[in-house]
Amino acid sequence: MKKIIFRNPREKFDFANLKGKKTLIILPSQSAINFYIRDMLENKVDITKTEFDTFDGIGKKIRRYKPDSILKYIILSKILKDNFGDRLIFPETVDIILDFFDDIVENNLCSEDILTIDGEIFKNLGKVFRIYKDYFEKRGYDIYGRIKDQSMEGTLFDTFIISGFLEFRKSEEEIIKKLSKISNKNIYIDIPFNFFKSELVSSTIKSLKDLDFILEEKTFLDYKEYLKAKEIYAISSKGDFYNLFFSKIKMTLKNKKVEDIGVLTGSRGLAYKIKSRENFENLEFNVKCSERSLLESEFMTLLEYFKDKSRENTIKRVRLSYFPLECDLIDLEKAFLSYDFKNLYDIDFSKVKSITVNSNSIDNFLRGVEILQDEVIKETANIDYYLNFFGEYLDCIKIKIADEVETNPETFAIRDLRFLEKMKESFSKMKKLSSLYSEISLFDFVLITKKYIEKSKTDAIQNLEGIEISNYSSNYYREFKNLFLIGFDQNFERNVKNNFLYNRESEEDMREIGLIKDNFTRDYIYLIYDLIMSEEVFILIDDYDKGLSKLLNKLIFDLGLKIQEHEKIYSTSNIDFNNSREELNYNVSREELAGINKKIRERNYYVTDFDTLKECPRRFLFEKVYKIEKLEKDYDEKYYQRTGDKYHHILEKYFKRERDLKIETLKELILEEENLGDFNNLSFLEKISVINSFNTLSEYIKSDLEEQKKYGFMPKYFEEKIDTDISGIKIKGRIDRIDSLGESEILIDYKRSNIRTKKEIEDLKSFQMPIYAISRIKVGKKIASAIYGSVKKAELTTVIKNSDILPRDDKRRNYFTEDELCELLKKVEAEIIAMTNSITSGDYNSRSDCKNCDYTEICENKEI
Repeated sequence: MKKIIFRNPREKFDFANLKGKKTLIILPSQSAINFYIRDMLENKVDITKTEFDTFDGIGKKIRRYKPDSILKYIILSKILKDNFGDRLIFPETVDIILDFFDDIVENNLCSEDILTIDGEIFKNLGKVFRIYKDYFEKRGYDIYGRIKDQSMEGTLFDTFIISGFLEFRKSEEEIIKKLSKISNKNIYIDIPFNFFKSELVSSTIKSLKDLDFILEEKTFLDYKEYLKAKEIYAISSKGDFYNLFFSKIKMTLKNKKVEDIGVLTGSRGLAYKIKSRENFENLEFNVKCSERSLLESEFMTLLEYFKDKSRENTIKRVRLSYFPLECDLIDLEKAFLSYDFKNLYDIDFSKVKSITVNSNSIDNFLRGVEILQDEVIKETANIDYYLNFFGEYLDCIKIKIADEVETNPETFAIRDLRFLEKMKESFSKMKKLSSLYSEISLFDFVLITKKYIEKSKTDAIQNLEGIEISNYSSNYYREFKNLFLIGFDQNFERNVKNNFLYNRESEEDMREIGLIKDNFTRDYIYLIYDLIMSEEVFILIDDYDKGLSKLLNKLIFDLGLKIQEHEKIYSTSNIDFNNSREELNYNVSREELAGINKKIRERNYYVTDFDTLKECPRRFLFEKVYKIEKLEKDYDEKYYQRTGDKYHHILEKYFKRERDLKIETLKELILEEENLGDFNNLSFLEKISVINSFNTLSEYIKSDLEEQKKYGFMPKYFEEKIDTDISGIKIKGRIDRIDSLGESEILIDYKRSNIRTKKEIEDLKSFQMPIYAISRIKVGKKIASAIYGSVKKAELTTVIKNSDILPRDDKRRNYFTEDELCELLKKVEAEIIAMTNSITSGDYNSRSDCKNCDYTEICENKEI
């Protein structure tokens, strides 16, 4: 039997009566499979002898051998150089043409179709495509990936259910045709979109009828009438979107569970911005993204350095932590920053009479330059040469990373280990390219390597306990109690190509052959489906006056929605905020620059300043000198700072009074700190606040007391003020707590957010604990250890442990001998001096990648 089941989403699919002895369900995506299975299990549907797959998954098993994307890129690049007229061929040119050819193949078009597009360039491309196709065919490849003959006849499935598709791609139609010709098989195509009359749905049904499918049309659901009866709220924030979003989420969470809430977005960029704010808002989100590895980033930098040893790339090379040079790197970097050169090999000391650099050791600078200039690589060689050359760099750090992961399986180094494994696979594939290259240029090798790295990216581990943010068009079989729609305003991202091939001149011809399609109807049906599957809907808009997407405009018109103005009755940070801004001119004159530097030299530094200064001197300038953060951030963390202060005060009072866990004492201190009376007389929200504080603090106190009992140190100083001096640089701060035993001390800093690591301290990226240690040593104390106390996680993390005072009694590698600690603190002092000298001399060079920076509008990483 071949049947089309055309139903609306509120009608259940009768799987129990349609399943066969062995059933295959084909769905649009892996996420659809996950939700489909969950829905079946929740409804106690028997899915034994049932398997799930996507058309892409099936295609990999039954299609002819297709070349991978990198092989296609390499071959197309070679063909274009010989067959594309006098045009210069850049890597980006090849990428655009390959994308165009992939679209041609996806739509089952050929070189003759390309020739119907007006323009001389398409005449050339028609010829190139024919050569490109013939090249692979002669070598046993099929760029179309057509289904092998007789590949599906032997299938063991007797029933196929294809569900959730509005339309089918050419490759998917081909699979359906093959299935429909197999005798004694049941094929059911479930189309759960019988709520919107459109040519799109009609044409899909017609094409299936042409394959002898019988239509079984269920009840039509008038989506307009159905949705008008739902609770759908459209709210505009007038430029305060994050307050609108987070306040609505938090208010909903008062009465609902995380799993009741879903966020669907029309803008991936907006989803990432929300994800980046989760720590400030004390929320967790699950957003699908690629895993980021420090080693990957550094290896890409290393590749670029060998390709072009410019001044910028050379300085980046010096900064690499995984590929260090055997010299004083901090001093070498400082010297390079002050030395004028364009390319590493321009430096020739035999031609200069004297050397003037900002360095504590000229010998170190000479040694560093010598090491770098000795890193010689051939400009042209065979592939094996380059694989061995760069493979040695990766081999050198493999053991170190593996040891770190073995010691701490939760370390971020696990990402680096996965990257090493991926590079091993990629290098193995690249070795097979030797047949295409007797010799390859370094430029081309780096380009191909970077493409393999990009292709081998893995998805980051998902936070399944967080609120999921996903694309609105990929939601099948998932029901929401509370649905939030975002990114359908000016942030909406349309998947429209615009380059030298896809442009206004070619648009009409491309539409004619089906290369360009108007997907508005498809996307609108997806959006309506999402709303039908939800109980309550919030459509959150950044600023109505800045415009809405076409989808949202139609939805508002169809449903007669009224857009409400967001009233800021709940501030996610408990601090009201004036969003009005004056137009400011940020150009800095010579006189103003002198004034800035004078202000920097005269100011006191705080212990937390140096992390910002190291990461980005420009941000330090904006936040600490201009104080721009008070105007710039449309969300702030002062509420969480106040919460942190509250916890600090309670912990201080508690540890002054108690040496064991005393529940009543803790309750008393919480009520006292929050200035509340009898717990029984409190309001509901006040009780929630007290309970949250109690749960958080009691768990932390248990962990802290266990740590205290290990070595006999007792809390002695709280909020201890420090006022120290490093070569005339005045530094102020407060140490949350100091535990003492004789002249030895344990320094403790409470944290509610991210905790810095020993590696960051050793790499001179985190200065807080070292400065605390320096200040205490100057008053005659010995540092036994330095610990971050994560109040939220109820954990204590040791980042410095003096093995001359405390035993080596755990597997962590946070130990320093007294001499090693002294040496580290000397390096910290030297780095602080170097950084402050650098910024007071007007050097604002930034190492930051500028991602998620609040100041890009006024900085843009340009020289000031």
